Amino acid sequence: MANFPRSLPERASLYANAIHEIRMRLRMVEDLRRTELPQLFVYESCRLQLRMTCECLAMACLAAQGDYETHRALREGYAVPAIFKVLAEAHPNFFPRPANLRETLDGWLFNANASRPLAITRDQVEALWNRSGSDLHRASAKRYVARTNAVDFDAVRRGTDSFWWLLANHAVELTASPGDSVVTVLHVLIDTATDAMALHFIHANCDSKTVTIEEFFVDAPPAS
Repeated sequence: MANFPRSLPERASLYANAIHEIRMRLRMVEDLRRTELPQLFVYESCRLQLRMTCECLAMACLAAQGDYETHRALREGYAVPAIFKVLAEAHPNFFPRPANLRETLDGWLFNANASRPLAITRDQVEALWNRSGSDLHRASAKRYVARTNAVDFDAVRRGTDSFWWLLANHAVELTASPGDSVVTVLHVLIDTATDAMALHFIHANCDSKTVTIEEFFVDAPPAS
């Protein structure tokens, strides 16, 4: 049986690793678009990376909640809409959201709901996953005879850009244990020039009305 992460550090580590993989896949799309290979093959390769990016985000959301028991789809499935649907029923705030965290002379400033209209949303992730699958699975007799080889690199660019708008500076809520008075949010900041990733726990104690911020380091980040 798989050893699913349970503690906050374990869940945050798996979440960060999934975000790191998304970063690499988005960079791969950018590299593919600069190649001189046949455009249909480039387009299909980009669509594959985008579809895998959506699935990695679903795994990241699952890791953040640490819920592998609510439904079979959370342990064995890969369909993004199905995973999101089950997660939303048990954890309404499961999806990451644009956020800002910065340190000032007077302390930390955290905006948990930053305005970033171009950031990808849950519905858009589901639509991107479905569209990418449709473009990849074109080898039915009907579609092959029709020679439906149209490519849409503008849509690919919009997909990668919208992911960056969200993931470069975002926060995700980590579900607390029942009865726990502390709500923990993981903030992720990615330097888009170097791809370095900074992680912070933000612990809000509902009883004492206090907030503490703790820098978090992943023990063994995946190789880039």
